[in-house]
Amino acid sequence: MESAREKIGPWYPLQRAAASMLVLLTGIPGGLFDPSFSIGAGLGHTTAGLFAWSGAGLQGLILLWIVAYFSGVVQSPMTSFIIVIEMTGAVAFTLPLGVAAILAYEVSRRVCPVALYEALAQNFLCSGPEETPRRGSS
Repeated sequence: MESAREKIGPWYPLQRAAASMLVLLTGIPGGLFDPSFSIGAGLGHTTAGLFAWSGAGLQGLILLWIVAYFSGVVQSPMTSFIIVIEMTGAVAFTLPLGVAAILAYEVSRRVCPVALYEALAQNFLCSGPEETPRRGSS
């Protein structure tokens, strides 16, 4: 029987991110929660060997990566770690998840100063139907 590590493979996070990017480029609202959580989990699973020296468990690393990745994508650190805490019940892990979310948020803001939801809202508001000229106006 194959282990989970052998099934996922090291390219999973990149493949999942590329698929998510393709969906976003089409303009079809495909959601960000599931893909972000999946990519974060893949990154946590893939990099677990790098953190073996710390004694951190695989589940903890996966949660940290999920929160960090999602926080970086949506640039909303409080939302990111509160959602994960609510979903997993990892209340004792609140401080590390909060720190990961804030660090990822700061890095993301340096890379892209405008948050994704802000950019999407701005794009939506600016791409409304063109105003038609009123009768009698020149």
